Amino acid sequence: MKLIGLTLLTLTLPISAEAYNAPQQRTLEVESQISLPPDPEENGKANLLGFDVDGDGIRDDIKRYLEIRYFDEPKLKAVFLDYALFYLKTISASNQNKEIIQKIAKEPKPASWCLQWLTDQKERDYKPEKTKLKKRIYNTMERHKANMIFHSKLSGTHFKLQKRDRESPCAHYGLGDY
Repeated sequence: MKLIGLTLLTLTLPISAEAYNAPQQRTLEVESQISLPPDPEENGKANLLGFDVDGDGIRDDIKRYLEIRYFDEPKLKAVFLDYALFYLKTISASNQNKEIIQKIAKEPKPASWCLQWLTDQKERDYKPEKTKLKKRIYNTMERHKANMIFHSKLSGTHFKLQKRDRESPCAHYGLGDY
């Protein structure tokens, strides 16, 4: 009879309760200081537009995320709320005709310009944060398809370069100067 030995190695990485509970703690901390819309959780994904309790055009799950993420940076939070608003419009306007979609697409996008300018100034690279936000905005297949429909209706459309104000693209938000 042959005995085979088996050694199990268990690797336990130390993680403090503080580190584990940090996101929940941050949410509770922010909620105690400002009024956040209720967390729609999975119910917020049940329809195309989600929930927008205050009717400002920004879904409650997106507003909660930005309020918590940029709580200590109110000017930057304002930039990201405007940035999100445009991308949320691509969902809500996807069933509109081509002319309306073109009008929306041609609107000035100061939040996008501001984030690009801040990145160019090497203040911080905002590309990963913009990508993460877009993933939250298009968090269902239905929302992703609406965005694709919006952009497909722009096919063949010519856009002129938009003139920017002489001031910093972030002046509206109280950030940066040229």
